[in-house]
Amino acid sequence: MKYLISIFLIFSCTHKERPLQERQLIQCYMESDTYTQKKPFTANMSINISELGTVLSAKVLNSSEKDPNLNSCLSYVIMGAGRPFQMEGSNGPIVKELKFTTDGKHEL
Repeated sequence: MKYLISIFLIFSCTHKERPLQERQLIQCYMESDTYTQKKPFTANMSINISELGTVLSAKVLNSSEKDPNLNSCLSYVIMGAGRPFQMEGSNGPIVKELKFTTDGKHEL
């Protein structure tokens, strides 16, 4: 039992959890028609970030699949209701590529 607890502690310390915003983006994909059809998804997003780090605008420029609900969900999550942008990037306009795969190896 003692060894089991120590193994659990080691595993829990080494497991890196994604930030909330990334988990929400993955949730958008997992609830989409694209995911239920077992298709990978790639999207290029145009994001405008203020000097304070909040997102002023976010929209999908192009994507691998035509899935308007998924595109809307991604834009909504990136906008974040005035919360600071949680991914890397400076202020001003940036283009961010998001890649979702059915095996869970997402690049955000």
